[in-house]
Amino acid sequence: MKGVSYMELLLRQIAEATRQMEIAAAHITELREHIADLEVENQRLRDRLSSTLDRLRRMTEGEL
Repeated sequence: MKGVSYMELLLRQIAEATRQMEIAAAHITELREHIADLEVENQRLRDRLSSTLDRLRRMTEGEL
């Protein structure tokens, strides 16, 4: 670039890299929140499966 100093180019690159890191950090935060939601749903499904398996066991053993 004509008329732009090496220092200005470096500052622009640093600013762009900083912007990209901020975007990435926000995305990582969103992903972590989504993972937390999935972990809660996973536990809910595990509990439901456990309850269903227990009921099935009791039915096959004649308890119900």
